[in-house]
Amino acid sequence: VQLWMLETAKAARNRTDLHISPRRRTWIEIVEDEVEKTTIFKQVNSVFPLQKSDFTGVISLLMEDSNFRKQYGSDIGTTGPGVGGEFVFTSLTFLQEVRGGDSREDLLKRWENFVNDLNSNAPAKAGHAVIYGNAFNEVYRKNAIL
Repeated sequence: VQLWMLETAKAARNRTDLHISPRRRTWIEIVEDEVEKTTIFKQVNSVFPLQKSDFTGVISLLMEDSNFRKQYGSDIGTTGPGVGGEFVFTSLTFLQEVRGGDSREDLLKRWENFVNDLNSNAPAKAGHAVIYGNAFNEVYRKNAIL
């Protein structure tokens, strides 16, 4: 699932019509970078994707960093406090750049197509992706009223 999430993040970034800003990476991109570049992970022979037995420890270490926890803490949900217990959900949060010519409706439609394609090829353990965004709430409300 880790590789699928990373591939999803990269695929979304490669879609210029989704207008994803390079200024904020997803937590799974950070995990890959940390595992590949950080000495402590190299010393224990951790590689990405992480073994299930290493995953919780790596996420716990990253959550000790207040900046990581502030940006990504709500993107990883478990049955216990912090990252204790079983993992029940994850999300990939992207920062979108606002561009003039696109309506929110058009952008939402592109995201819906992207997510539908993802879900049709998702591994069974990954569950289904959904779209959530403050920018799209207005579109959802407008469509619900109409």
